[in-house]
Amino acid sequence: MVIAAFVFTWLLAVSLNSDNLLNISIVLGVTVLAFAVSAVLFLILRWLSCWRNFRRVLLVLTGLILLIVLFYMEEDVRGWLCWLKFKHAEEAKGEKFDFASVIPPSVPDDQNFALTPVIASSYEGRIDKNGKTLTPFKTNVVDRVSMSREDGAFSA
Repeated sequence: MVIAAFVFTWLLAVSLNSDNLLNISIVLGVTVLAFAVSAVLFLILRWLSCWRNFRRVLLVLTGLILLIVLFYMEEDVRGWLCWLKFKHAEEAKGEKFDFASVIPPSVPDDQNFALTPVIASSYEGRIDKNGKTLTPFKTNVVDRVSMSREDGAFSA
């Protein structure tokens, strides 16, 4: 493996085609670093090949994952309890947290802009006034809102 590292260094130095000592030292440093990393990885893999060591690592990783899960569970419960405390305090002051109190009442048909004849004609072929989808779509509806370039509306 050491011979391969030095051959690799020599090939890199030749491929740089320079006599600069700095380039050669950089290539040598990278080669030594790659050799050291590969040796450390080899030792780690060899150490993990023993079943006892592999079980130790697996136990430590399981413990770390369990700690992370417990941390998030604790934060979730703590946040939920704080929300309940806040909600009860605000409800005692008269605030309401249900959806029915937040949703405004529906707009009467005579005040609803979306039901004016010009606007309603743009969607009445696909949905009705209650928002339900029509099947099959109406095909004989004139959309008075859409304009095309052929109408001359966009000519300058």
